Amino acid sequence: MNSADLDRAIGDAHRAFIDSSSCIAYHSTTERAYPVARHLFERIADSADPLVGYISVVSVAEMLVRPIRAGDPQLMLMHRFLRHFPNLHVVHADFEVALQAANI
Repeated sequence: MNSADLDRAIGDAHRAFIDSSSCIAYHSTTERAYPVARHLFERIADSADPLVGYISVVSVAEMLVRPIRAGDPQLMLMHRFLRHFPNLHVVHADFEVALQAANI
């Protein structure tokens, strides 16, 4: 998949539910999916683009495991990303959210 394929897949949607693998690809420039992940997050950050990103609290936990265990500066980078990235919102999971996710 390339950026044009992603844009076609998103179409005129205003919401994107982001999984942890997309976030990992965005932070790993050597990852094969990095260019597409970068494009997705650039769209989410762009206030002129109606696309807004959502990430589950479970994905947030997954994103924090390695930096916390390593105890390195990546923790602050990831912390800032998850808390302050423009137009990216954390969805707090409860049973209803889990049920909706299971039906996607």
